[in-house]
Amino acid sequence: MKKKWIITVQIILLFLAFLTAFLEPEWLQIDRWGRAELEEKTYQKTYFDTGRIQEEGWMYQGKRSGWWTTYHTNGKPLSKGEFKDDSLVGTWTFYDSTGTVKEVKVF
Repeated sequence: MKKKWIITVQIILLFLAFLTAFLEPEWLQIDRWGRAELEEKTYQKTYFDTGRIQEEGWMYQGKRSGWWTTYHTNGKPLSKGEFKDDSLVGTWTFYDSTGTVKEVKVF
């Protein structure tokens, strides 16, 4: 009985280690009792009046958080990069209306 309990605890600890190592930290919430709760991100797409996609990316708690792409009205990419709490982070690539790279910027 004691051995099963120890194995169960080890499995739980390995699972928590996996979560903290491979998921974005904001997805893992630890409550005051030490229990882990996953907060889910949602994928969002918006469209121009023409029906073409305007932007797409991940939302977390009502803010852009994760990879995001915006598009010109002709459907070519305008920008690609990552947000964290509605702020641009990391390397962003900006394109002209033909889809040619115009600028690469690090935030």
